[in-house]
Amino acid sequence: MLNPERNKIICEGFVLEPLNTDLFPLDCDCSDQDLNEFFQTDVLAHEQELYTKSYTLRYYNAETGERLLPVAALISYCNDAVRLKDFKDHAEELPEKKRYPSIPAVKIARLGVQQRYQGDGIGTLLLNLTYTSSRFSLEFAISSPT
Repeated sequence: MLNPERNKIICEGFVLEPLNTDLFPLDCDCSDQDLNEFFQTDVLAHEQELYTKSYTLRYYNAETGERLLPVAALISYCNDAVRLKDFKDHAEELPEKKRYPSIPAVKIARLGVQQRYQGDGIGTLLLNLTYTSSRFSLEFAISSPT
């Protein structure tokens, strides 16, 4: 059994962690009907079929460890690949033994910020967390010996 605590990131008074089915029915209004429908009705099926992995961003009390409702934002990631031939100008930046026809990538499938929190920098925080964690993974993969 995976430890759920290992899959969370605490940053700037928020916790980003895997979507928990206990939050359903999900109160979600991201000012976009498609996003609302996805996070309210489709997200669990997408996770079950392994199309996406979704996370919630909630306010977090570091002293008590309490996650505060409501969910401030949601983000879903999916696996993808980048073809090396599309980046031939940068191919030499990869070590020779790590040059494959395609490089694994992560794509943001959906990102929604609750309407009441839009304009507060929460979407930017999610993008920064995504970039930082992806960059760390990439640097680790490139620098590892095999």
